[in-house]
Amino acid sequence: MQASFDRDCFLADNLIVIGYSFSDEHINECIRIALLYNSQLKIHIIDCGFENDLALKYLSEFTKLKSHQKPKNIKENIISLGNTFVYKYKFKDFLSNKIEFVNE
Repeated sequence: MQASFDRDCFLADNLIVIGYSFSDEHINECIRIALLYNSQLKIHIIDCGFENDLALKYLSEFTKLKSHQKPKNIKENIISLGNTFVYKYKFKDFLSNKIEFVNE
């Protein structure tokens, strides 16, 4: 399963992250490798508490690999961090198709 996730991250254009704390070193390594070798990869994080809970963890894990710009608001509940987009929504909003993904 780890090898499949690693391959998928390497080949994907979009990685959607929901409910992940960025605390598993194996998963983080897959994301690191994808960021290093897949210039097309966009990461979409869906988490209504990202700024409070995960922003520092995410930025400390991955900003050394790709230059992230300062966070900028794209829409009311969407923040851009370079190739990463944070959607400040709940999982139920994702399930009910209330989220329109950014395609920059």
